[in-house]
Amino acid sequence: MATQDTTPTKDKILEVMRRRGPSLPVHVASEIKLSMLFASAFLADLLSNKEIKISHMRVGNTPIYFIAGQEPQLENYSQYLKSREKDAFISLKEKKFLEDEKQEPAIRVALRAIKDFAVPFQKNNKLIWRYFTTPESDYLKDSSKEEPIQEIKKEQAMEEPQMQEIPKRQEISKEEQKLSEISKEELKESIEKEKPLDIFNKSSEEETFIEKVLKYLKSQDKIKVLEETEIKKKEFLGIGRIESNIGEIEIVLIAKDKKKINEKDLEKLREKVQETNKIILFFTNGEIDKKAIEFYRQLKGLIFIKNI
Repeated sequence: MATQDTTPTKDKILEVMRRRGPSLPVHVASEIKLSMLFASAFLADLLSNKEIKISHMRVGNTPIYFIAGQEPQLENYSQYLKSREKDAFISLKEKKFLEDEKQEPAIRVALRAIKDFAVPFQKNNKLIWRYFTTPESDYLKDSSKEEPIQEIKKEQAMEEPQMQEIPKRQEISKEEQKLSEISKEELKESIEKEKPLDIFNKSSEEETFIEKVLKYLKSQDKIKVLEETEIKKKEFLGIGRIESNIGEIEIVLIAKDKKKINEKDLEKLREKVQETNKIILFFTNGEIDKKAIEFYRQLKGLIFIKNI
């Protein structure tokens, strides 16, 4: 099958983004009459080619895509910031500059989170935050004896303040803490050494879940497995390609043998989307728990779940 030229579709997406500014995948899908699946795939491709950029901020759990030069228009999405982040945003926008050490701990944490709007620099060994549309020179214009501003590494600027300084009610969100936690069960699975499976020549009477997934993929005409990156007894990771009437799109294939799919499982899938800039097709034999259902709805267009 000959691969169709997708350039006209990408040009249409760029035209839409130039006209409407920073956009969500749902906006692009609606404008050019594409499904969320294909709109997200095209945006990911444009991002990987550095034709567009992506925000640190999220609307729900979806990033905002924009063209270089449209950064000031990200302000239109500031309403979606979390409570403390919004407080930090408003304060920084009003005052233009904030000295880090003079802020309460929760605001210091929030300033490090709103990377689209808060830009760090150092002056006289002090960490200063400036509003992203305000030039650094404005901090110096009323003084003739100021020392040159010393650029600092991003990693240094983003270091968290000491956690003991943060009251319990103002600590980092539970969602961020969840991302850094690993359950005992998952830790055990990660260190367990498992032998590769003989997928199609196994003498066992009953097929495993992973075998069923791979046989399903093999039977699909529109899905081609390009690479089997990792195969374990209960997990599979690979790269695939979907054929469509607008061309071929690469996706990530993930399968997990687990009775309950929770919000933490979906968090990891979202991280994989951000890491690979590809849509994920996720296979499971379990159920999504109630708390994770709403989260999954927010990920529509980026993650698709197939129950086998």
